Amino acid sequence: MSLGAEGLREVAEIAVLNNNYLLNKVLEIPGASAPYAAGKRRIEQVRYSWEELTKETGVHSEEIGLRAADFGVHYWTSHHPFVVPEPCTLEPTESFSKDDLDEYVAIMAHVADEARTSPDLVKTAP
Repeated sequence: MSLGAEGLREVAEIAVLNNNYLLNKVLEIPGASAPYAAGKRRIEQVRYSWEELTKETGVHSEEIGLRAADFGVHYWTSHHPFVVPEPCTLEPTESFSKDDLDEYVAIMAHVADEARTSPDLVKTAP
């Protein structure tokens, strides 16, 4: 209420923009997919899946989240119930800048690469 009608609209638009930006960037990471967003824009959050990466490397979503902690970021984990295999539900909201989102995606891409090159590193983190 403290934002007023204009402020509320602005934060809602930023949240949707952030979410769709993140969707496009995460889908560039090999091994990540968004089964419920194929060809569609999202309003709030996207339920991603690391199933392809898990099949390739044996590294699970929870292990990716623990490894992300080594880089000082929180693995947004509001993905219960598990309706997709190896879920990761990202909800960037309006409070993250483009730089924040780019950094986060870079860390996710790095961890996905580590899963391929050093799976035990990811599996034993943090």
